[in-house]
Amino acid sequence: TIAGKHCESGDILAKDILLPEIEEGDIICFYDTGAYGYSMSSNYNTRGRAAQVAIEGGKDRLIGKRESFEDMIQNEREFI
Repeated sequence: TIAGKHCESGDILAKDILLPEIEEGDIICFYDTGAYGYSMSSNYNTRGRAAQVAIEGGKDRLIGKRESFEDMIQNEREFI
């Protein structure tokens, strides 16, 4: 079972799936990830949106940077 990083019942991305042995740094592609995909993502639990990566011809390319904490609060205003 492959799950997301939040403790939610809907964080299961693939249940009881058989995979070849994988190692850190391997890439697993999901075509549909719900709120883990960029178009439905949010800053839930103060987690930045994930980076966007395109893979073409076996090569990966960053097409959108990971959202930092500073990115998330850039529009916040201090109230006195």
